[in-house]
Amino acid sequence: MKVLYKNMDQLLSVMDVNKAEYLMDEEILEFCGPEEDFGIKISLPLAEKIISALYQDDKADVTQFTYCEIDSFYEDDDEDEEDDDFDEDDDEDFIDEILDSMEQNKIPGSRRITFPRK
Repeated sequence: MKVLYKNMDQLLSVMDVNKAEYLMDEEILEFCGPEEDFGIKISLPLAEKIISALYQDDKADVTQFTYCEIDSFYEDDDEDEEDDDFDEDDDEDFIDEILDSMEQNKIPGSRRITFPRK
């Protein structure tokens, strides 16, 4: 399905979309594409007309409506927060403690084992 719209810079754009969904709380019709999502500020009755047109004609012109950026929340955002807590020095200290303890208790650590060549 193709949607003709004006992007945030008010330039004419076309995007192939694979989903259109009305977000009731925000009163935004969201269009989901393979690379990005965008929305338009619109009432429910108009959104239903546009969705019907997309279904029937496989295209829609929404240039007259206000462009809205859609904030997508991905699981990667949580991983970024976890990375902030990561302290490389703590890991190095921990590894040093383990190696020192192995040395004191005479526990052999890793060593290279050479195999005979054929």
